Amino acid sequence: MFRRLAPAAAFLSHLVFSPAASSQETVDFNAVAKAVSSVMENQHFSKAKLNAALSQEFLNHYLNLLDSQRLYFTQADIQEITIRFGESLHRRLRNGSSLPAAEEIWTRYETRVAERTSFITQLAEEEEFLFQEDRTIRINRETAPWPKDQADAERLWRDVIGEELLREILSKQNAASRAEEAETFDAAAVEDEARKNIVKRYQRILENIQETDREEMMNYFLSSLAQTFDPHSDYFSHSETVRFSDNMNNSLIGIGALLQEHEDGSTQIKGIVIKGPADRQGELQIDDRITGVDPTNNGNMIDTVHMKLDKVVDLIRGKKGSKVRLRIIPAEDASLVKEIVIAREEVELKDRLASAELFEYTPVTETQPSRIGWINIPSFYANMDGDRDEGISRDVRSLLDRLVAEKVDGVVLDLRGNGGGALDEAVKLTGLFIPRGPVVQSLDSFGNREPYVSYTRYPLYDGPLVVLVDKTSASASEILAAALQDYGRAVIVGSASTFGKGTIQKVRPVSTEMPMLPFFSDRSKAGALKLTEGKFYRIAGGSTQLKGVIPDIVVPNLLDALEIGEDALDGALPHTDTRPLPYETWPDSLFLEELEIRHQDRIEDKQEFAYIKEDVNRIRQQRERNQLSLNLEKRLAEAEENEARKKERNEERRLRFELQRQQDREQFSIYHLTLDDIKAKAQLEKIGRLSDDADDHMRRADEEEEETVADGSEILYPSGIDPLQRETIQIMSDLIKLQRQERLAQVERR
Repeated sequence: MFRRLAPAAAFLSHLVFSPAASSQETVDFNAVAKAVSSVMENQHFSKAKLNAALSQEFLNHYLNLLDSQRLYFTQADIQEITIRFGESLHRRLRNGSSLPAAEEIWTRYETRVAERTSFITQLAEEEEFLFQEDRTIRINRETAPWPKDQADAERLWRDVIGEELLREILSKQNAASRAEEAETFDAAAVEDEARKNIVKRYQRILENIQETDREEMMNYFLSSLAQTFDPHSDYFSHSETVRFSDNMNNSLIGIGALLQEHEDGSTQIKGIVIKGPADRQGELQIDDRITGVDPTNNGNMIDTVHMKLDKVVDLIRGKKGSKVRLRIIPAEDASLVKEIVIAREEVELKDRLASAELFEYTPVTETQPSRIGWINIPSFYANMDGDRDEGISRDVRSLLDRLVAEKVDGVVLDLRGNGGGALDEAVKLTGLFIPRGPVVQSLDSFGNREPYVSYTRYPLYDGPLVVLVDKTSASASEILAAALQDYGRAVIVGSASTFGKGTIQKVRPVSTEMPMLPFFSDRSKAGALKLTEGKFYRIAGGSTQLKGVIPDIVVPNLLDALEIGEDALDGALPHTDTRPLPYETWPDSLFLEELEIRHQDRIEDKQEFAYIKEDVNRIRQQRERNQLSLNLEKRLAEAEENEARKKERNEERRLRFELQRQQDREQFSIYHLTLDDIKAKAQLEKIGRLSDDADDHMRRADEEEEETVADGSEILYPSGIDPLQRETIQIMSDLIKLQRQERLAQVERR
């Protein structure tokens, strides 16, 4: 049976809804909830039972999903709700009477939001914020206590609104300073506008909640139930399932970014389409948060905090060639706000397909270049409805065939940002690099073991191989990397670890796969359930669950500073091991110790890695402090410090990057290869970014970038090669030379 591996949890949000009023008249959600709870209890891998303890945990999930920052409910609310439902939800689910409980909790939530919105409006109209006291506010309140009572809630909201007002003022002030308009900056007018924006923002939150229909509410409720068992199990409403299917099957005009609602109400970037508009523009990064959209780039910025995701998407999409301006909070520094402009383009499915580059790289001490094939694998896609031979493995085979014909000396598989996909494709792709043998094994909740084997008799490519990963490489990516690591077939390079998702999910329609569901008027509206039904294990017996794949060579990466990965998810299943499968390791040495020594020698004095390490430490310290100052002078000082650091770095980079670009013209020739090129039997296209007349900066959008760089914004990497990619190329160059020397020595011994 064909199985699909769920991507890392971040890549599909259960918080994405659309109105579906008609469904609430036809769907018996009591029956749906009863069916979902029965399947979760009896078929989930954990075999956890719906009892009083799990009932309380389920209730906590639901309350935290509604009020993740603990701003609306009071402790009295929580106590009352807990007494009424904390130890009875499991019985209500079983006897088909859970809907009234879900609605009662939702009604209390809606009431509290209405009360807070009224108070916020009053604050914005009447409260004077001086920002002179030495006070702070927590950035993340996930573990903070709920307000004790109404008075405590009002004290908390004064700080929340004060910080939002301060952030708005600083954002406008910084923008005026960068535009050299400080003398004309009208602080009073800016504050007045900010107050109005804040009121609109929270009124929009209330309107969204008041517009929520029963289908949406039960989506929250049943998603909370599923995720009580583990973070990758989920419930999808009918509307959510339809929207997801439509998005997968159609091309669109947009910026090429995967969006998800963030717990603070902003819209978070959870993926960027390789070579899409945002990727080429270069400023938008994974985990950045969008707080405003100017859909026509004419200065009319629309606040999008707490706006429903589908509405944010509608603002970002537009006519091909038009530009959209985004206001974002960078992932690397939550105290900053900046605006970026991206030109919309058609984003087709093929933009997510595998592609390749060929680097001809000549080290300074060498005269003969190494030819390195670089294969980008954005996901483990497959044709779910038609030809089983269509998928990532077939496309990589085509690219690999061409690279072998081009006589490459080594191949790099780039799995950065790859959240997973089809298991069959991961197995077949692994088989391109190993002889017949096991790739991964699975265990279900009954202890049944199933090995997944590549039956390819001989590898398509048997030369030097490097696999590049990062913290967002998950699921099927981890299966491929782990198998090649266990076989001793490839050197794994990347951030401290991969995501750590070693569980198996299956998506099943509630209506067709759950016979206990009563037959009602429209069974198609019952939605779908994503159920964790097993775990994957490496052929060596270990598991990628929680731990991920630990690279052989760890390279500093900003992602290591962020709370990304299975171990950051509530309720993740534990790491366990099992017995290994029989397999034969690859005969060629990988020289891991020697490669590590050379790697450390290289990066010790590399300024870019020093910057990355510095940023990682600063981000971690900021997360540990979990505080923002409400003092205007302190916030201005922080902003000035950040700006000074950026300018200082860019001054240092200007000379170094120019020298690097000059050196790159002597050391590199880069050719691009797509699947369309292979179909057309075209010659390799040399990338022009190394020529004298070319754009030297990575993903640079247009000529306006010259002015931005001159003003001190971050300069992009020379030749479009980021530090991790550049170091990986040098690791591969070392591996090629070491294995070549080993083969020559073997010949001489004979």
